Amino acid sequence: MAKGPKNAAEAIAGWTKSPEHCKNMMNAQMKEMGVGRYNEYWAQELGAISPK
Repeated sequence: MAKGPKNAAEAIAGWTKSPEHCKNMMNAQMKEMGVGRYNEYWAQELGAISPK
């Protein structure tokens, strides 16, 4: 979660600078990412393909 970025690009740039967020975003199992905002808070949701 991020508080304060003005737009999605700023929120994603901040997450990229965070070691934990960046590690999750770069995980090869993650195939989708959603970004949403509520007031001044930004959130990301990552999605992986489930094993069969």
